[in-house]
Amino acid sequence: DIDLSITEDTLTIKGELKKREEVNEEDYLLSEISYGRFARTITLPSEVESEKANATVNNGMLEIVLPKKKEAKPKEIKVEVS
Repeated sequence: DIDLSITEDTLTIKGELKKREEVNEEDYLLSEISYGRFARTITLPSEVESEKANATVNNGMLEIVLPKKKEAKPKEIKVEVS
């Protein structure tokens, strides 16, 4: 199981990997965690729209899509001085 928590500028990934009986370590270039609970918090480079976030798992690879928030454009207001 994997849980994601998203704020405007951080992404936290928590989960637990079950221990597999047979693992061929020659198939891995880098394996940070083989089994057990894990958590990782990532600071995002810009604010995101967390309500539009999407995550999928395909062939053991977690893909997270976080759309950037649109920048607020300044609004010009003309004031007539009498």
